[in-house]
Amino acid sequence: MNGITDELLMWTNYDHPFNHDLHPIEFRNQSIFYCYDGTNIECRISQNPTDGSPVIWCDNKHMNILPLAIHYSVCQVFNLIDTIQIIFELSEREDFPETNRIDNLRLIGSPMEADEYDEFFEKVQVSNHLKISSPLEKGVIKEDSMLLSTNHLICNQRDWITMRHLINFNGKTAIITGGLHVSTQEIIDFLNNWINGGNENLEMIIVTLISSVPNIDLSWIQENFNFKPWDPKKRGGRFKYTAIHAYSHKTDLLDCTNAMDLERKTDNKLATVKIEKESFIFFVWNDPFPDSMDTISEKQQIVNPFTGKKREYHAYGRSEF
Repeated sequence: MNGITDELLMWTNYDHPFNHDLHPIEFRNQSIFYCYDGTNIECRISQNPTDGSPVIWCDNKHMNILPLAIHYSVCQVFNLIDTIQIIFELSEREDFPETNRIDNLRLIGSPMEADEYDEFFEKVQVSNHLKISSPLEKGVIKEDSMLLSTNHLICNQRDWITMRHLINFNGKTAIITGGLHVSTQEIIDFLNNWINGGNENLEMIIVTLISSVPNIDLSWIQENFNFKPWDPKKRGGRFKYTAIHAYSHKTDLLDCTNAMDLERKTDNKLATVKIEKESFIFFVWNDPFPDSMDTISEKQQIVNPFTGKKREYHAYGRSEF
């Protein structure tokens, strides 16, 4: 495994087969010592001949702990919050750092089977932000998978997440943009779960629907719930976007003046349900009257380079990782 941090630093082991262009390592190169979790790691430093960036070398037995030691040392020196962020390809999981806790994880790379992903998430907890950009080769992720415990989930791949997964979601925000097959009954089941006290931590869910799927039967959903129109005395007209990932949409999602509201009797929380042609949106008003400055959407334009036609869309938030 070779580790690279924003192309500023590289770490590797002496015997790695792909590092011949970085050799030789001269003994006059200065040594550096790290100590992490009771382990002392002696390393040497050289310079990448291509870009001049530092290369830190260690014994093979320390490769899985060295990136954590470097990260910890930098945080200590500069008095930074010890936030662990990793961009990772599951096919290289044997080289994954020796930790069972990650704050932010971006999953990339070639397709893998569902049970391989399940096994990984049983071992590693992603506490804050999980972005899934790796295709699912075959199989189905467990409906109670530990990945559903992350605070902020973003998935742009098809077949990873279903409405059953979202019923079991324990986090705050979920944005599923890969295209989801959703039935009317699945939406009813999801709403019933929330009404009965489920999804305790939920703030917002945005799901992109597959356009080829028959339209959701909105009248059937309305027959199953006591929806109310917007009451300005109970909540504001615009929702506060709380996800930590940038998102864009054709319509102004945060405008909830014409949307349907549900009230949960167990805690008197309000939720807004918006069902569009290609989207299912669910907002929970933990803050019924958010600051108006926090509910602004940015209107932008995309110009088709072939036709010259302009398309407007609304942009929300920014990606923090």
